[in-house]
Amino acid sequence: MAIVLAADMARPLRFPVLVSMVACVVGVAHNWVLLEVLVLGAAVMVLLPWDLQRWRTTRGGFLFAVGMTLVGVVGIGLALGQLAGVSTDAVLYGVGGVPIPDLGQLALIVLGTMAFSILVFARSSRPSNGILQRLRWSFTGLAVALVLAIGMAVAQLVKGGTLTYYSHKLGIALFLAGLVTLALVLAAFLETLRLSTRAEPADGGSDAAAASPRSSWRLSGAGPVAASALAVVAATQAFGFTFPLAAEGLPPSSPSAVAMAKELKVLEQVPLPVEMLMTATMGRVGQPAVYVTTRPTDIDAILAKQWYDGLTATYTERSWELSLNMFELSGGPDNLRLVVNKIMKADPTALIIVDPENQAALNHILATLED
Repeated sequence: MAIVLAADMARPLRFPVLVSMVACVVGVAHNWVLLEVLVLGAAVMVLLPWDLQRWRTTRGGFLFAVGMTLVGVVGIGLALGQLAGVSTDAVLYGVGGVPIPDLGQLALIVLGTMAFSILVFARSSRPSNGILQRLRWSFTGLAVALVLAIGMAVAQLVKGGTLTYYSHKLGIALFLAGLVTLALVLAAFLETLRLSTRAEPADGGSDAAAASPRSSWRLSGAGPVAASALAVVAATQAFGFTFPLAAEGLPPSSPSAVAMAKELKVLEQVPLPVEMLMTATMGRVGQPAVYVTTRPTDIDAILAKQWYDGLTATYTERSWELSLNMFELSGGPDNLRLVVNKIMKADPTALIIVDPENQAALNHILATLED
């Protein structure tokens, strides 16, 4: 969003665009601060062209801009304050489960963006308008993020010999942001083609003839809008899930959309673990509840705890810490006593829910609970 906003910021101090940009900057900082490199690249676009006329505003508008800037600084400061307690190694070498991005597709997007950027600079050394200048430089965010990704990958390969969680995650981010950047650079390339076509005389005629409709083409009117809308619908139907047309022979093909279709099918009937959780916790909202399952293939115990807390608005730091006592469950039923003891020591008021086959074992464990 920040990249697209920056490309169209002819008047940066206008109320809607300023509020939106500050929201983007703060939102990114509080979600994943590494992606601020994309926003920094967008900031380059905002400054182009460096014309003081673009920054003119009323006194009230200036005061509002100062206020929004302070809001942004405070928002980023709060995020940095939270990050102050996180070690660099935890970010660089952290582990976790995330899909590995398709490096071939990512390379195609990055190389395509670079190619179009070079063509735009080669065809338009002196841009005729502000938006074209910003579109020309729209690749900067992706370029800076790519340098960061390469640096992170090298650090991980040197230390562990393999790419880990955050490299994969950053690769996915580059893929998504790269699609947007590629579209903007392509738009800049098409605009340079339009301008150069208008500048060339038609059939050896005069310069006046060069500006005639016969020798130029314009991206305006309802036609291109309709064509763009149809293209978006077609692309999202193929790669997303715009309309449920699977019954008509037009199912989506992307992994995310296929997975969503499977989830919707599963949700047509309530899974047994979910029904059991709902029954066990009925009338006990607010009491810490822990689903201690020894069926890791059915549902992960820690995720079940976090989902329950999230859906009942009881997800606190304390409840999160309580869920960390269940890691040993991945070792099988033999670790049930160890986990129950840990939970009861951490919070004696916790409601422990087990699978039916473990009810007798839980009763025995509670009756012989260690002090």
